[in-house]
Amino acid sequence: QIADVVENVLLGTGEYAVFRNVSGMTKEEIIADSNEVTPFIHVAIHSNYGNKPGCECYVKVGDEVSNGFGKEVYKEVLALYYDKNIDNGLVYDEKIVEINKVISPAILIEVGCHDDENDSKWIVSNIEKIGEAIARGIEKGFNLKYC
Repeated sequence: QIADVVENVLLGTGEYAVFRNVSGMTKEEIIADSNEVTPFIHVAIHSNYGNKPGCECYVKVGDEVSNGFGKEVYKEVLALYYDKNIDNGLVYDEKIVEINKVISPAILIEVGCHDDENDSKWIVSNIEKIGEAIARGIEKGFNLKYC
């Protein structure tokens, strides 16, 4: 649902094309699909698990473009987050194949922890705002005007 909001905001500008993976695709299929389309950027939107509350943003290792727009997306989502004492930051991990094996600059934003009761309630209550924040972060990361 968050991806739907991001897509609608970006498409609403008339400036962007948005390509989405199909629900149920494996990581390998997502990577192959992204590499076939070669979008300007690849953005994966997830919720984390493991009772580690808070948002965090995984960034394609060694890619300055990914790092730049990843910082902006993370800042926008973090600004909405209800617990100002939790800041999990940017994460650089070569094992995250969904962003490190795609050709395009890429990030994976974890908007919260779905098995943490407070995070899960926050995510469900803020789908629209989180999606708008991600779109705003993408545009800020490239010095584009947010609609």
